[in-house]
Amino acid sequence: MFQSAGEKQVNWTSGGLYLPSRQFASPHMPQPLKTFIIYAREDRDALLELKKQLIPLERREQIAVWYDGEIVAGQEWGIAIQSNLQAADIILLLLSSDFFASDYIEKEELKEALARHENGQSVVVPVVIRHCIWQEHPEIQKLQVLPEGAAPVFSKKHWDSPDEALANVAQGIARISKNRRGAGDIEKEPIATPSMPARLHKEEMQRAQPLPSPTSLSCMVRIKGGTFTMGSPEHEDGRFDNEVQHQVTIADFEIGRYPVTQQLWQEIMGANPSQFKGDKLPVESMIWDEVQEFLKKLNARYPGRNYR
Repeated sequence: MFQSAGEKQVNWTSGGLYLPSRQFASPHMPQPLKTFIIYAREDRDALLELKKQLIPLERREQIAVWYDGEIVAGQEWGIAIQSNLQAADIILLLLSSDFFASDYIEKEELKEALARHENGQSVVVPVVIRHCIWQEHPEIQKLQVLPEGAAPVFSKKHWDSPDEALANVAQGIARISKNRRGAGDIEKEPIATPSMPARLHKEEMQRAQPLPSPTSLSCMVRIKGGTFTMGSPEHEDGRFDNEVQHQVTIADFEIGRYPVTQQLWQEIMGANPSQFKGDKLPVESMIWDEVQEFLKKLNARYPGRNYR
């Protein structure tokens, strides 16, 4: 079935998933990022207000938002939810006490969403709607949350109005969309393990070339932990006495796909020490103490991430 959407036709699948009609789709035009929203019924009003804030991104075909309110009579809601969730590029989690109280969210939607995030199939973005102890969730507490500073949307202490907070969320989603679309044409590399050097981008990316994203904070790669041997063999030429071989075990961690850009450094530090200027070029010419200060300020802006 085709429905009118401005001057373009769009096709809705049996699961309710938005896809541009082939008649109008261009192979040279990036497709909207499918954006799935997981929420508790009690937060439906907040969802609808957020959806309004996202309309400009939908009109520019940066994203295509889907939530279970799109399911029409006659559709099997379980199948519709799972098919759209499994096709999502961006997954928004509207966090509240009711979100964490929902068994369905915990066992069905959240489990699938976090698995897709870990596998690099989707990017999961927690949005703090109301005060709740989201930091206690072992997986969610690792993710970068919105709004800025993890201040709840309905916190009168931090926002003049919920509209201000939701606009901040929409701006964050716009940045994530640009990052995701910019990285979409880059060939994916194998995930590094302790026994395999981490080669996260191609040789030409190691030179000072403009990066797809000005910040790249959302472009993180999961590295599988494990145990490896550190040190050098006892009879190796040039070996120092303190290079005794021993086993080292590290836990899973995330590493940035791209270097820190000058634009991000400038945003956090208020100055750019680089000699070769360019917002999208890697930052350089800084000293160790400045890096530590940068990390301190970055973690203050994005609590719960523990950047190092």
